[in-house]
Amino acid sequence: MLECIQTIGSIIESNSKDSLEKIIDTLQKPRKGKDGIIVKINFNTVDGLVEMVGTSVSKDYDYRKLALDYAWVGNSKANSEQWALTTNKLRYILRDSIMNLAKKTDKNGELYQKLNNVVKVFYHTDGTKVIGKDAPCLLDLTKLKDYDSTAANVENSAHKVEAEIIKKMTHPKEQVILWTVTYNGELLSQCDEYKHLLIKQKTESADDKESFQGICSYCGRNTLVSFDSTKKMRFKYFITDKISFASDLSSNGYKRNMAICKDCLRRHLFAEKFIDQRLRSRLGDYQTYVIPCLVGSEMKDEELQYVASSALDNFSSIVNMNNIVDLEQSLEEVSRDGDKSQYLLTLMFENPSATATSSKFKIAKVLYEVPESRFRTLKKQLITAAKEINESFNPNKRVDMSAVDPLKFGLSDLYEFTKPLARSSKKAITKKITKKVSLEIVSSVIINGTSDDPRLISRFVEHLRSLYSSEQFHFAIFSKTTLQMNIFMAFLKLTTAREMGENEKMKESNREIMWSEKNKEFFDSANLFIKAAGYTDLQTGLFYVGILCGNLGNAQYRKLKSSPILDRISFRGMDKDSFVRFYNGLMEALKHYDLFPIPDIQSMAYLSHLNLDKYLAMDNWGGKIREEEVPFYMLSGMSFHYYTRRMNKEKNQEEDDIDGE
Repeated sequence: MLECIQTIGSIIESNSKDSLEKIIDTLQKPRKGKDGIIVKINFNTVDGLVEMVGTSVSKDYDYRKLALDYAWVGNSKANSEQWALTTNKLRYILRDSIMNLAKKTDKNGELYQKLNNVVKVFYHTDGTKVIGKDAPCLLDLTKLKDYDSTAANVENSAHKVEAEIIKKMTHPKEQVILWTVTYNGELLSQCDEYKHLLIKQKTESADDKESFQGICSYCGRNTLVSFDSTKKMRFKYFITDKISFASDLSSNGYKRNMAICKDCLRRHLFAEKFIDQRLRSRLGDYQTYVIPCLVGSEMKDEELQYVASSALDNFSSIVNMNNIVDLEQSLEEVSRDGDKSQYLLTLMFENPSATATSSKFKIAKVLYEVPESRFRTLKKQLITAAKEINESFNPNKRVDMSAVDPLKFGLSDLYEFTKPLARSSKKAITKKITKKVSLEIVSSVIINGTSDDPRLISRFVEHLRSLYSSEQFHFAIFSKTTLQMNIFMAFLKLTTAREMGENEKMKESNREIMWSEKNKEFFDSANLFIKAAGYTDLQTGLFYVGILCGNLGNAQYRKLKSSPILDRISFRGMDKDSFVRFYNGLMEALKHYDLFPIPDIQSMAYLSHLNLDKYLAMDNWGGKIREEEVPFYMLSGMSFHYYTRRMNKEKNQEEDDIDGE
């Protein structure tokens, strides 16, 4: 992976003469599509005033160019000295940023003279007028234009001064994206000396005094190297402050680990900045980086941008699956025009619990050498699975996926639906625990095209239980989630060649059963759904029990404005005996609500018996299903019943419910 990063850095370095362009940071646009505002803090030495001048920036403006125009490279780390002239934190400029920068500049240079003059004229520097934890340097509020009338009432701390400035501003605080310093109207962040200091800070070793003659771990040259260079790196590949991780237990022994020369460090940091800005995505709680392996490649900057965009788009598409129609069109274009990007990719997942000061590795997991074509294969299979499930609701005609809001399932859904959850003594969710399980499941799908987690369905049921236990429970969301999970079942059928087909009992039952005309389409849909999801006969029987529960729940809701049947389903699992008790109670309830005399209800009960009887005669379900998986297929049947009825209502079809009322 480090070789891939170094190659990207070499390409960036060879294609751009402006080093500042390689280290600029990403600018966040204001929310809700509003225009941004750059506030220039102008130190007017002629009038002895500090002026706040706001400049509006269109939301459509190139924010990367904007960052370059104002030399925005981000702030120093929290525990480091702040000295940037352009920042998104006003308090840094109000305190000691300008004084700190002056100490770094040439004492005989023009920039130093300007900065030193600003500090003398506009700042408190004696320490007597600064309180709290602020540095002994703070902007004199009385120097601010139009602010002197209230200055006497403002406490001398950066936070208080900042609050007073923002309160008096005519620009909305939430639209301010950057604060920058000007001197009599001159933008100081564009001074060559300042730019040189930024580049040096971002690309050179933290302490040149620690450099020594050695072998660079990257290029293999015998040259001056440094072992403290990892402190500069965005991604923490190694723990650098633990002597026990060295080649031997002496301080000198540690120097044999990760020694980097100045040139390789510079290219590495260029690459990390590019990866962080252009190759970053997200999977659930994890920041994810999609890094193409370009070792041995020579390409122009435009080609690198294309490769990066292609890799990120292909990964993001299987994570979110937002627009099935657009994704299908992109696959057709690739099929027609051929793949222009066929690189191996490294996927790096960043640990969300690791902080800048923790000793934890920031990298939670790395997947090496993933072919980019793998994403296109997964995309095609996820689209096919989604279409099969969606089309099962319309058995007599092809579904126009662009005209409806179809059920979709991406890897982000798989992550969320399998994430373990902790509970309090009450039903409400209180705390999310380990997320590594979900990451491992998603990783298995990316690498192997399937999940080998034996508790996958059990994890789905656990997620459904958390939804049901929530105070914001809504059955529409519950049913949609359950059906989305079945898209993944259809996906597994495709990727593992688990084509179940129609078993002999189903063929026999379909010949024997004559569904009523008004409900025939519903049962055609159910059969298509069962086939798409690849259910076994046991799972099919449980699915039909779920449809019976859906009919009972509908009748209960009409009479009681609630559905007690859902409370009877044990989300923790059902062994054979508890299921038999539940099923007998279900039959009695159907009779109580006058549903059982309806022929179609009797036919469904017959289908459930037909598929379940063999397994009910065995111990432990014949070993064909885990107890905690039983509720999933019943809840799938209930959700299918609800979703089908809702679709019919949305289409304004005057169809009666399956119960004949």
